[in-house]
Amino acid sequence: APVTDINPDFPFEMKKRDPSPRPLKPWGTDSGPFAVEGVPVMSFGLEDVKGYNFNYREIWHTERDTYNKSIPEYQEHAAVVTAVVVYGIADLKRLLPREGYFTE
Repeated sequence: APVTDINPDFPFEMKKRDPSPRPLKPWGTDSGPFAVEGVPVMSFGLEDVKGYNFNYREIWHTERDTYNKSIPEYQEHAAVVTAVVVYGIADLKRLLPREGYFTE
């Protein structure tokens, strides 16, 4: 709930994630090794809500993934949202449940 009110310019929508098979190999981002071990991982939307004609997947982990391609207001908002979510998870009275996240 706290991320919905951070910035009205960046709408927040919670999307349901259906269980999927636990990966056997990590994928090419930081969360991959955790998922292989059965740790729930999450991601945030990468939509270009401000209309900069920006597509992160176009530069993601390529030689064009440089600081000059970063959009400061997107980076600032992502940092705040990440901090709020991490703080909220860290403050839980128990671990995030793993049951039902992966199908196996």
